[in-house]
Amino acid sequence: MAEDAGFLKELRLRAHAKPEAAALLAPGREALTYGELWGQIDALASALRSAGLRRSDAVAVVMPDGPEMIALCLGVVGTAACAPLNPAFSEPEFQFYLHDFGARALIVQTGLSPAAESAARSLGIEVWKATAASDRKAGVPALDCPCALRVRAGEQADAGEAALLLHTSATTGTPRLVPLTHSNLQAMAANTRSVLGLGESDRFLSMMPLFHLQGLMSSMAQLLAGGAVISTAGFDPENFMAWLEEFRPTWYTAGPALHSSILPLAQRHKDVLRRFPLRFVRSIGAPLPPELQAQLEDALEAPVLNGYGMTETGLVTSNSPLPEQRRHGSVGRAVGTEIAIVDEAGDELAPGNEGQIAVRGPAVIEGYRNNPEANRLAFRNGWFLTGDLGRLDSDGFLFVTGRLKEIINRGGEKILPAEVDEALQAHSAVTE
Repeated sequence: MAEDAGFLKELRLRAHAKPEAAALLAPGREALTYGELWGQIDALASALRSAGLRRSDAVAVVMPDGPEMIALCLGVVGTAACAPLNPAFSEPEFQFYLHDFGARALIVQTGLSPAAESAARSLGIEVWKATAASDRKAGVPALDCPCALRVRAGEQADAGEAALLLHTSATTGTPRLVPLTHSNLQAMAANTRSVLGLGESDRFLSMMPLFHLQGLMSSMAQLLAGGAVISTAGFDPENFMAWLEEFRPTWYTAGPALHSSILPLAQRHKDVLRRFPLRFVRSIGAPLPPELQAQLEDALEAPVLNGYGMTETGLVTSNSPLPEQRRHGSVGRAVGTEIAIVDEAGDELAPGNEGQIAVRGPAVIEGYRNNPEANRLAFRNGWFLTGDLGRLDSDGFLFVTGRLKEIINRGGEKILPAEVDEALQAHSAVTE
């Protein structure tokens, strides 16, 4: 792969150093080594370049979760900007995202999403079919590129080029297009590896959607740290405990809903967890209720680490697996990213005061794509304004208290939805 940048360079060096080490594992599949993974990534990138793709192009990817999705995304990133999409989207949704990306091509698994194919063709976007390999190896699927795109010369690889294109979740408005550069991804992976202490002996159990940053970045961080990624098609209550026995993961990451589903399994099968212990578990994406965290830690006999991050920033804070570096109710301390709490004027507040969370650092994007108004509102004096409310204590631990746009004004009294949730959860008449 010519001129690979950022985290891809790190992955290439690791593959050359330990080519026989297992990289991707999956239920019912043979392991793919680092050497084999890099060979497939390199071959796919070469094929895509031969088809006419360049670094500034966007390629949408619609694949089911699994090892093929991880390997395919890495191969696309080696050539162009990869834009993973949810296979469950409707045709109008695909039309919106494909148009917003400015996609030159769509890679979709054969038979997976007729809606994605129809949307791409309606926009004049070339469709390339991906077919899972016939053998049992986990890896890049076979790709049919029937037509070469018009080649555009004069573009050079650069760590500042977009590597991954994602949209915000749009809980309060139109999704914003987030371009993550090779440098952003490298910094995000380094931050995750550092705070979690990931190494070659770790194995990550991937159960989160790979079209979101959380699932994909966790896999990338583990690959750059060595060890293996156990890539599943998603959480399966009937097979979860069997996965622990077969693959012996040392950690997984999930949101509160998935943790709630895992809890009763862990409570019933403590013997399995004692024989195949987890080193830690991550919780990110939404606030984890304290009672659920306590129950999980008791059942798993492992720390459950709260963290805070965004698509635009990657992991911002996290509690550490080390007991002395965790604090109850906090999402942890800064991980390679600078944090400040600011008032409405943008001035920094002293520890203990509540305000908007602002961040800056190499993992943070420089701006949204094609959205000057969003950039004007979100970026100020070198800081990215997250829209979340919180406070820092004197030791630098962050406590997230709410969302700026979700404050309820009741006759002048400012109420946060989280306060309502906590009151309901504490009521004896509320079961769930």
